[in-house]
Amino acid sequence: MKKLTILLIICTVSLSMAQRDEVYVRNEVSKFAKSLQERGIDTFFVNERFCTGTVEMFTLDDGSRCITQGTYLESFVFWEEEGAPMIKKFDNCGWFYSLPLETNEAIDFYKEHTMDLQTNKVKRYDAGPMRTGPLLRTEVNNCHRGFDFYSADSISSHEYNLLYLKTNRDAPNMNYDYNQRLKVVALDTLLDPIIEKAQPNFRRQKI
Repeated sequence: MKKLTILLIICTVSLSMAQRDEVYVRNEVSKFAKSLQERGIDTFFVNERFCTGTVEMFTLDDGSRCITQGTYLESFVFWEEEGAPMIKKFDNCGWFYSLPLETNEAIDFYKEHTMDLQTNKVKRYDAGPMRTGPLLRTEVNNCHRGFDFYSADSISSHEYNLLYLKTNRDAPNMNYDYNQRLKVVALDTLLDPIIEKAQPNFRRQKI
């Protein structure tokens, strides 16, 4: 009887624990993007942030638990609605309520540099043709940025490893200066303090 009770508890815990991967997050973001377009909002962008292998577990409002399957991923949608700049967060465990932003600088930057952001992309770390063997033995960086840029007539996606934005004395990155000048890198830097300030205010949305 005791063994049966323990087994039932284990089964109950397992059923209440959702395991959601990166595909889930991207699908949910796509649903929201479609809803924006249906409301006539066609100029907006998504910023995706993740570090490969990072796992998180959360206890949700209903008492169930959500643990990431694979990598924990956060996505942030930036848009403007009725003149107000907005941000919405998604992660492996669901949606968060939309928040107003205090400044238009993120969406204004996107509107000003839409073509550049959609076409000029970060290049891989290139240590030159003479370099062989492992690159940067002492540095491992599995953190990534992704962007989906929406406009009235196009959608452009781009993902890159943050390692591509660095260089090293022993194996200089030939694309370092090029990457540092890109508008997409400037936009990501611009978003850092905006996202950091918004994080404590996000609340999970019941879908």
